[in-house]
Amino acid sequence: MRIWRALDDVPGDLGRTVLIIGNFDGVHLGHRHVVRRAREIADAEGLPVVAVTFDPHPIAVLRPDHAPLTLTDMDRRCGLLAEAGVPNGFSATVEFTTYGSTILVDGCQLVLKNLKDVGIDAKLVTKEYGAYISTTFYGKFDTLAYGPQTGFQEPDNHLYGQYYPGELKNQSHINDPVVADMLIRQRRTQDLAKRREIVYDIQKYLAKQQYYVQIPSPTHVAVWDGAVKNYAPNHGYDYGGRLMAAWLDR
Repeated sequence: MRIWRALDDVPGDLGRTVLIIGNFDGVHLGHRHVVRRAREIADAEGLPVVAVTFDPHPIAVLRPDHAPLTLTDMDRRCGLLAEAGVPNGFSATVEFTTYGSTILVDGCQLVLKNLKDVGIDAKLVTKEYGAYISTTFYGKFDTLAYGPQTGFQEPDNHLYGQYYPGELKNQSHINDPVVADMLIRQRRTQDLAKRREIVYDIQKYLAKQQYYVQIPSPTHVAVWDGAVKNYAPNHGYDYGGRLMAAWLDR
């Protein structure tokens, strides 16, 4: 691997290359797929792969007050890009607990297959439930983790817990000042329509960052007698989802 930190450093006789351009911060699975595809094209044509990235982040130059914090410094990013271009892939671990669900086990096996398809030889590390919750669930894992999240009745419990810096359930160790600011503002906004717009903005912003890889959500089906009023299943741990008062209407 060769690193050029300025255009003047690039050899004049470099010739044809397969060029990929991006910020590549964190070198996530999408980045790795792009790098591996470039590697395949380059090998077929007998060409080198060149990755162009940016330091500092372009937004830090254009709009410094909106610049996101970076996940990796440039040296680490270059190392991850080199790993991503290894033809034989690389190894990783996926920490997991079954939750007593065969459906979850099947889903995990599908994830392992998909990782292998993009060159990641992932070894499954199955933990006892208590060990998983006390470590992996709170962001203490080596490379990857797979598991469900609790259903929530309102957006703050979900978004604030997983994305605000320092929160226990911030498993990806996110420290993004843009999303942190929006999370605080939605808490302080009492007008429902305005708060809804902020929550929508948070969702749109997070969809571009991909701090978590979201897996399809299950459907919850429940049935109860029509005479039971003011009742619904408790999907989460928040008080909004708990049974506070119910009555029979007969």
